[in-house]
Amino acid sequence: MFKFLFLACSILLFTACKSPKQEIPGSTKDSASNPPAQTPYIDKTEALMRMVNFDTAFAEPYFKSLNFNHAYWISSACFNAMVEKLNSSGMNGVKLYFAATPSSPYSTTLQWIATDANGNSDFGFKFDLDPSLNPGSFGIDIDKTEAQTQRETFAEKYRQQAPTNLNPGAKGTLDNVSAACWFDYGSLKEISDQLKGDASISGIHLYVAAYYDGKDDGRSNREYDVQTTLLFVATQTDATGNKLVDAWDFFKENHSLVLNHGILCPSRCN
Repeated sequence: MFKFLFLACSILLFTACKSPKQEIPGSTKDSASNPPAQTPYIDKTEALMRMVNFDTAFAEPYFKSLNFNHAYWISSACFNAMVEKLNSSGMNGVKLYFAATPSSPYSTTLQWIATDANGNSDFGFKFDLDPSLNPGSFGIDIDKTEAQTQRETFAEKYRQQAPTNLNPGAKGTLDNVSAACWFDYGSLKEISDQLKGDASISGIHLYVAAYYDGKDDGRSNREYDVQTTLLFVATQTDATGNKLVDAWDFFKENHSLVLNHGILCPSRCN
């Protein structure tokens, strides 16, 4: 049975972003605690259904004139180096923030922001990875000021849509689009260990998806039945040298139940 590493990073990226100059969720709430991410799998069929739901519930009705990227990628080498730096620096995880370049068509990106021992985003933390790993292309260690501008741009362009059918009480904002998704160090380390164990695995695809009903196992802390998220799928290199071939069956259920639900913002936005 195919297993899909579901990073439920509910795209609720911008609950607190009311204007281009307002600080993105990340440091105001007590960390109280983002509980450790749990790791139940969802299968490939369910994963694809959630990916399709992002199109029908969000991309088609609200983002046609924008460029909300449906997938992102990070190499195994860069991911592993990042996890090692988290460990050596005493950081407890990573929060993936959605961002957007402040120019048309406002193409979306991801930012990997380390979280401290209390689970709070540390926007000043530097991974300082080897430049040969090209960390900047994956959204790691972007200039702090530029990174903030990109998070604000995402909030302004993608979250202030006022979709009455999804969230009547939003008062001009699309709360169902997540601001960030947090993953604890332990879960990231399990993923890294599996990547290191197979040289054919080139990296991880992060697919944008969305919940489509009220079903939840209590781990994502999402606030809405229909809410955006992220899905992690390992990638491998094929005979032609293409590094982005999805390896849907790579993560082994009985070997290590790696991350399929991150902690969403909202509701947890420290």
